[in-house]
Amino acid sequence: MAPVVTAALGALGPLLGKLADLLAGECSRLKGVRREIHSLQSEFKGMDGALNKYARLEDPDDQVKEWVSLVRELAYDTEDLFDKFIHRLGKGGDGEGFKEFFHKTARRLKTLGARRGIANQIDDLKLRIKLVKELKTSYKLDDIDYCTSGHTGVDPRLAALFAGEEHLVGIDSRRDELARSQSLEGMKNILSLSYNDLPPNLKTVLLHLSNFPEDYVIDRERLVRQWIAEGFISEERGRSCEEVAESYFYELINKSLVQPVNIHYDGKVQACRVHDMMLELIISKSTEENFITVVNGSQTVWENSQCSIRRLSIQDIDQELASQLAKKDLSHVRSLIITASGCIKHLPSLTKFETLRVLDFKGCWGLRDYDMDGMENLFQLKYLSFYGTDISWLPSGVVMLHDLETLDLRGTPIRDLPARIVQLTKLQHLCIYMYQRKIPIGIENMINLREIGGFDITMSSVGAVKELGSLINLRVLRVQYMWTGAESQEHKRHAEMFHSSLCKLGSYKLQSVWIDGSNSALLELLDSWSPLPSRLQRFEGITEYCFSKLPKWITPALTSLAYLNIHISVITEEVLGILGELPALLSLKLSTNRVHKDRLVLQGRGFRCLKEFFYIGGPPLFEKGALPKLEKLDLFFESMAKAYGFYLGIEHLPYLKDVRVLLLKRDGTSSEVETAEVAIRNEASLHANHPRLTLRET
Repeated sequence: MAPVVTAALGALGPLLGKLADLLAGECSRLKGVRREIHSLQSEFKGMDGALNKYARLEDPDDQVKEWVSLVRELAYDTEDLFDKFIHRLGKGGDGEGFKEFFHKTARRLKTLGARRGIANQIDDLKLRIKLVKELKTSYKLDDIDYCTSGHTGVDPRLAALFAGEEHLVGIDSRRDELARSQSLEGMKNILSLSYNDLPPNLKTVLLHLSNFPEDYVIDRERLVRQWIAEGFISEERGRSCEEVAESYFYELINKSLVQPVNIHYDGKVQACRVHDMMLELIISKSTEENFITVVNGSQTVWENSQCSIRRLSIQDIDQELASQLAKKDLSHVRSLIITASGCIKHLPSLTKFETLRVLDFKGCWGLRDYDMDGMENLFQLKYLSFYGTDISWLPSGVVMLHDLETLDLRGTPIRDLPARIVQLTKLQHLCIYMYQRKIPIGIENMINLREIGGFDITMSSVGAVKELGSLINLRVLRVQYMWTGAESQEHKRHAEMFHSSLCKLGSYKLQSVWIDGSNSALLELLDSWSPLPSRLQRFEGITEYCFSKLPKWITPALTSLAYLNIHISVITEEVLGILGELPALLSLKLSTNRVHKDRLVLQGRGFRCLKEFFYIGGPPLFEKGALPKLEKLDLFFESMAKAYGFYLGIEHLPYLKDVRVLLLKRDGTSSEVETAEVAIRNEASLHANHPRLTLRET
């Protein structure tokens, strides 16, 4: 497990790793450099041991807190220094041989180090280290008795997803004590104890939530990607960083430190919310650790002037606060998250932020008037989000962000991506909702891409469509296929090349596919998919045309397929039989262009795991034993179903919780519509679960 950034220890762990890498690298051969780096490494190793001990104290005194803070700030500043230094040395190295780059580095060291470069700055660090050591001796910190607190065990990952109100605040083991405590102060004390019981990794990600205002719904993927970008996460026991970060998210839920929001059919929690009392606590702890500085109107508390701002959350800022912020040194800010549109006009220039890893503008309106100059200098930026903003162009400097891993352009009017976007070879998530964009030529170089969307196959060149098939790490694909006009040889080449690329992707790591199409020929090609996409979990075909029959590749051999949205012209018993045997199917959206003469009957076989069923067509009938796990039912049919007495058989669905019915009034009289509504309401009211019913007409 690689060292990570934590709230308590700051960047000390990663710094030691970087110093070790420098000692092992070619730069250590430069005269004087190895000695200086080795000296720093030795000093910080000693501090690391002491810092780990002090961080486990149940109730450290003010002297310990002061010393820990000084070491933490020193480690942050040292890492920033070496990151900038290595970056400056690396400029201009592209395309050179290693020897040429090494000699150029040596020449730069001789000039910069002799004057105002790395040598002088290392001397400053050594002076600070000396003062820290003297302070430790003066405070007699080596004589402290280390009485530590144990950490709570890790709960099963999803054990508390459906927690009731008694779980909303605090850790489970404290719940009874919390219930007995009637005073506000008592509740705060229990929450503080709950926080102190957490291991360092969970403390860090919990404090990160103080970036967001009260009652804010925080998306899971947003958190996971920001935690990774900040260096809070490392791979553990064969699990990827993303898997580890998600496990931390669920641990916060299981320990009832955050409230789950929007639980999907597969049990995954899409977002969370922090209880107001817990938010108050983590803001206090975050301020104490100088972890995040929250700018929130009159509630803003500037940290001790001796400490640099490390992370900045702007939630409410006026001209006066903006003036105060402009006077601050922002060159050490690692993340900048803005959650209110009115803040943009008061935001300092990007040129002031030199060490950003995370830049999140999500939901900020007025961004198109903000000066993006200096974006190209954010050389450590890994996460950049313009989600839901009004920016209409991608800043030119983005193509220079070679460490960028997430670029989120969803909900923006940005249409054109620069050709040089393909230089971002570390990019993993290219998130776009709107289509009408060409696939950039050279996308095959973006080998780390895991998610892409927003591209129109028919607008792209055949060569670019072919390159899609080279993305061996792609998990999520969202594309549009909108061919208008008569079919041609060019259209045929596009369709065949897309089919070829899709088949290749299916043999790699592809898990989710969205295809928004308006061409029947593409559907015919999609009748086959070879080799079988064995890892596919989700397929969504949104089209005005129907598959003439169920595609051959949809078989029970797809053991991971959990979500299927498909439009079929005729839904036969054979089709239902195949779909019913899909072993992992949890959510099915089935539709047809016309109302069937024969009624759709779901019998007591198949669909043993299905939790959600969306059906657009004639009125279905559920027989006894059908869909034994179904919880959510969505139906869309005509009120002219009087031939069946408007009976659906929902009493045979024992786990039903939610029913939504949309009645088409076409060709139906007002009386027939009313009769249908009454029949459906009566049937729902007689159900043992009393499911929530939503009835609408159109």
